[in-house]
This record gives sequence, C-alpha cells and structure tokens, in this order.
Amino acid sequence: MKHTMDCPHCGAPMELGYLSAAGARILWTEKKKRWSNWPQGRDVVLQRGLRVQSDTVAYLCRKCHMVVVKY
Repeated sequence: MKHTMDCPHCGAPMELGYLSAAGARILWTEKKKRWSNWPQGRDVVLQRGLRVQSDTVAYLCRKCHMVVVKY
C-alpha cells in the first residue's frame, strides 16, 4: 500500500491504485490488470455491467468506501 493522499471525507490514508474495467465489472486494484478482471487479493469490485477498458489512477479509502479518481 502506498499512501499518497488522505481521504477528503474521513481523513484516513488512501491507497494508490488503478481502476480496471472489462468483462462486466469495474475494479480498484493495486496493479494494472491487462487480461483478467476477476478480483484477486485486495481488489475491490466497484461496479458490474460495464464493458470499458481502463487503467485510470485512483485512490481508495477502505474506511469509508470512497474512491477518488484523477482524470
């Protein structure tokens, strides 16, 4: 876990990771995923039902379930 910002909602440390979207789900993941979007380890499923590929940088707060996305 790399802490680079605090949650704007609760102030807890946020984890740096990526949004990965393909195969009908959006994940927050610690590493970029290339071929599989099945959740593994500490991945968090954010949404189901979309078919878009992305590796957008995102920050996750596990305490209040907030995701901050840079675009």
